[in-house]
Amino acid sequence: MGEARQKLTYSWVETSYSEGRLYGTNNGSDNLTFPSLQPCEKPSYVPHLYVCRVFLGPVIQRVLKHMPSLTKLSLRTNRGVVHGPYWTFLNFALSLPRLREFEMIGLTFCPVVLPTESLQLESGAPLTAFRYEAFLTRDRAYARAAEKDALAVVLEKIHHSLVTLALPSEPAPIHLMSGISWPNLRELKLRGMRWAEPRTPLVLLFATMPHLRSLVLELVVPDDTSPEALWPRGLPRDTQFPWPELEELTVANPHPDDKLFAHLPESLRMLALPACPRKCVQPWLWRYEDGRHWFPRPPTFHLPSASDVLGILERCPAASRSRLTRLEMEYGADEGEGDLLRYLGIAFPNITSLTFYRYRRSEELVVPVVRFAVRSSDRLSVMLTRDLSHWQS
Repeated sequence: MGEARQKLTYSWVETSYSEGRLYGTNNGSDNLTFPSLQPCEKPSYVPHLYVCRVFLGPVIQRVLKHMPSLTKLSLRTNRGVVHGPYWTFLNFALSLPRLREFEMIGLTFCPVVLPTESLQLESGAPLTAFRYEAFLTRDRAYARAAEKDALAVVLEKIHHSLVTLALPSEPAPIHLMSGISWPNLRELKLRGMRWAEPRTPLVLLFATMPHLRSLVLELVVPDDTSPEALWPRGLPRDTQFPWPELEELTVANPHPDDKLFAHLPESLRMLALPACPRKCVQPWLWRYEDGRHWFPRPPTFHLPSASDVLGILERCPAASRSRLTRLEMEYGADEGEGDLLRYLGIAFPNITSLTFYRYRRSEELVVPVVRFAVRSSDRLSVMLTRDLSHWQS
């Protein structure tokens, strides 16, 4: 490998036990690919069904040892699976001396701790990016305890150096994250089911991340509950907005009376108010996983009305609104939609990108969304609209 920087990527075509091969590419990137095979029973030498055999044994560790300049390790699959690397491999990989970015997509982070393993990170590398993203539709209860414990061990070791952190919310060690300092963290993304504990409002929970510039909260509302405000009423008067440098904010399933929006900083350039999951996702996506496994039942959608979105935007400080350049909204049409669209042209003069996910009422209203949007800003260069049926939850 002649490149000063090396990156390693694993990719799976099919989720199964399969053999892999290593080959070099012209751009200095190493890739491991695994051919598609039919599902099979766990081989006798695999210690647990949830342990991916690709990461067993000394071969893969020997491969990594022969990459002394490796700075990024990416483990990916294009399908949600229940297995993943076990702790012995993760402990080795996360201790590579020059590693700065770790990424795992679709696999399960330490789905089980084997009896022979000690959940300790010997010498964690000073990572700047840790991205662990799981498929939203997976039921993650089976591995939550092991994942959470393993993630807690890792984050406690590397939190001082991290700049970017992405986690599924279910196994995220929220208690730990709220109690340690994050002096360099600039980007945080949490996606998945909203946690039941701790009950601390998020504006206080993550106040230890003062230098955040991008905050993405794509949290699904649990069944039989309602969206919660990140900054609810009743907090002390001296409560401060904890992220004064914030430039990008995504709040899924926003609460109409969330006081957070009244304190947005002037540094904000992008605001997104989506549903999570999006209401337009086809029902079959919630039923099957690669034709064999059942997903959890479809969630209850909490779609704000156009009037709710208008109320949120009206709460935003004028100085923040005037500097915003990108805005995304997902809402159900109601009688207040015309007021919402007219308000955009008055309150957001510097918008260059505007995205609508609009759900029609059963008695269809013809609303000239495009005409209103084009009038909203002379600077508008990109506009995306999704005009969809207002499905019943």
